[in-house]
Amino acid sequence: MGEVYEAEQLETGRRLALKVLRGALRGAEDRARFLREGQLAASISHAHTVYIFGSEEVGGAPAITMELLSGGTLKDRVTAEGPVLGAPAPARSESPRCGWKGCAGAGRTISRRE
Repeated sequence: MGEVYEAEQLETGRRLALKVLRGALRGAEDRARFLREGQLAASISHAHTVYIFGSEEVGGAPAITMELLSGGTLKDRVTAEGPVLGAPAPARSESPRCGWKGCAGAGRTISRRE
């Protein structure tokens, strides 16, 4: 649904991740869904999720700002180390409901979901 970039928050100098809604999905329904995704993700606080600063319009594009994680992209990791295999999923009631979110604008692409 979006592309994730490494960006800098100008007011603070903080490096963060910026997920921007793809141009092909800029209809009113897609915009509302994307911004809602950011709002819901920001309501989750868990050790195994990135911190979401919020969702907003940046330069006229819907964006979700989040904590920038080090270590490259998932694609880089899979290429270098092979598939990421984890432990079995926890029981449904214990499973965190959050994905990778981010912020829009300048910098290099961190993740791109086709």
